[in-house]
Amino acid sequence: MSLFVLAAVATAQIKSSVSGQTFRNENIGLTWTFPETFIAEAPDKLPRDPTGRDQFILALWNKHRKTPVPPVVFLWDTKITPSTLSPFVTAQRYLQSLKPGEGFKLSKPTELSISGFTALRMNYSRPDDAGQSYNSAIAVPLRDRTLLFIQMNAPSQHELDSLVDSLRALRFEAK
Repeated sequence: MSLFVLAAVATAQIKSSVSGQTFRNENIGLTWTFPETFIAEAPDKLPRDPTGRDQFILALWNKHRKTPVPPVVFLWDTKITPSTLSPFVTAQRYLQSLKPGEGFKLSKPTELSISGFTALRMNYSRPDDAGQSYNSAIAVPLRDRTLLFIQMNAPSQHELDSLVDSLRALRFEAK
């Protein structure tokens, strides 16, 4: 159901922590206080990519309802993009490379601002029995020319939009 259910994540040193409802990642200077309805996956249970390129830095599960995949996943793509590409093009190419599977309706990517960064959001949906029919893929190109990818899913478009709106609390600090 999810774009990255079978993806793996990096073995490199990831400097992430969760305290209460606040997630921090020192590698990219990210802080986010996530909704109280979620609980973070233990860092040692996150998948690892032996190539070191992709790093799952956060997976959130709903406290009250078990789903097949986490409703929120943050993935850091550490590949440095060429300086000749604009951040917008970088995000656009990343979203275009995603293949959610057959039967999904894909929206055109739309711009949104996350902590001063221009990001792209692409919604995709397909009815399912797991209550994860509505999905957003969000690509946030970072200053160091790497990319933060956020995948979110919910049982309704309204709940998905509320979840995406929670990203307004996301902050990037200078590394």
